[in-house]
Amino acid sequence: MTTHIPGTLVLDPDVLDDPYLFYDRLHREAPVWQVPGTEIFVASTFDTVADATARVADFSSNMRCLLYRDEDGLPARLPFGDVGGQTLRRSSTPPR
Repeated sequence: MTTHIPGTLVLDPDVLDDPYLFYDRLHREAPVWQVPGTEIFVASTFDTVADATARVADFSSNMRCLLYRDEDGLPARLPFGDVGGQTLRRSSTPPR
């Protein structure tokens, strides 16, 4: 059974104040969730975040947009340009 999670919850002020119930729901129902009607994805579990951060060639970590709530309450992206490239990248040297 697929449960509908409203996209308006992402930037809802009550969720921002206390996100634990929302993230608990994402953990159980949609560890990787595409916000309905957008090209925004949320990775909500340690495993999904760790997987994405380890695969820098597959997932962009460019900081090119800010999220804001549009007139429908959905998250939207406000582009601000390319200010410095990837925030995550594979290192050629092993960690110390």
